Amino acid sequence: MSGGGTNLVGKRKYANYYSGTDIRIYFGDKWVDEIVEIEWSMQEQVAPIFGFSSYTWDRVARGNRIVQGSFSINFKEAGYLQTIMNSLSSQMTSEDVWFNPSGFNLGKDSSGGGNKQKTSVEKLIKNFADLADGYENAIWGSTSSKESIKTLEARKKDSFFNSVQANPQNKALKDHGFNILLTFGNTGDASRGAASPITTQSIVGVQLTGVSQRIDPSGNPIAEVYTFIAKDVSGNVNQAY
Repeated sequence: MSGGGTNLVGKRKYANYYSGTDIRIYFGDKWVDEIVEIEWSMQEQVAPIFGFSSYTWDRVARGNRIVQGSFSINFKEAGYLQTIMNSLSSQMTSEDVWFNPSGFNLGKDSSGGGNKQKTSVEKLIKNFADLADGYENAIWGSTSSKESIKTLEARKKDSFFNSVQANPQNKALKDHGFNILLTFGNTGDASRGAASPITTQSIVGVQLTGVSQRIDPSGNPIAEVYTFIAKDVSGNVNQAY
């Protein structure tokens, strides 16, 4: 079956389908380049209501809905995702500072040159190497990383992913979660900015629920798989949920 569209006026023309290589995934306004897989599903409770002597339902009652999913990151450093969470927490000092549209420019990076889609998350997060080394030193019990040791100790009495005791700035992230933006394809439409996505989807109010590590002798990269729940899909990524 062909992926081409029609030539009717006013209709979108689809030259091809998207593949995994056409997608960019952002946590807030930070491109997480090491995500290799992501999947999500939304389930809404819908129950049929049958009237007296009805063989088929007459009405439906609609209830709550929930989004569930997972994503996989190639393992690079201990505390890799935690550094991203810490960076998001630093932006979430209030509910109106949730997503930085001025910093999210697909056409150019913050220096005004080049494409931000080619910028790794390590360059976007200040002191990434120091943070990653801190978590590794904390695991070995080194006293050279007091902040990371504080984070590990706080997990005994607080959330694993969003410890408020270790970092008070995590409160907004813990209460509301964060937003994931998926962009599909690129277009050269000048009115939308250079290299802007053709279409986008969002997952809002994401809360991490678990993590697992997958190791095998096949030679494939070691992967960390994170599971999550979320409030909704196709929501406004500028808002807290």
